[in-house]
Amino acid sequence: MRPEILGAALDCVGYPPFAQGTGVIALLGTMEARIGREVRAGERLVAVGWPLGSSGRKLFSASALLSADEVVASARATWITVPGP
Repeated sequence: MRPEILGAALDCVGYPPFAQGTGVIALLGTMEARIGREVRAGERLVAVGWPLGSSGRKLFSASALLSADEVVASARATWITVPGP
């Protein structure tokens, strides 16, 4: 599977930990990802994300793709909140 597909999976689960159900709107500022190995199409993985904290308008999160016995890929992201409608 192409690395950008894994990056998209890491990106998506990095957002909800601090914004789900709060009305917060945030844009991805930066994301640094590490891919530990190749992933085959159809392979079963679990995607998880969790908050790391905040500083002003910046929100920090981490995410990972897990197989049954290893961390396949992981990322850290910085999100910037923006005013709502």
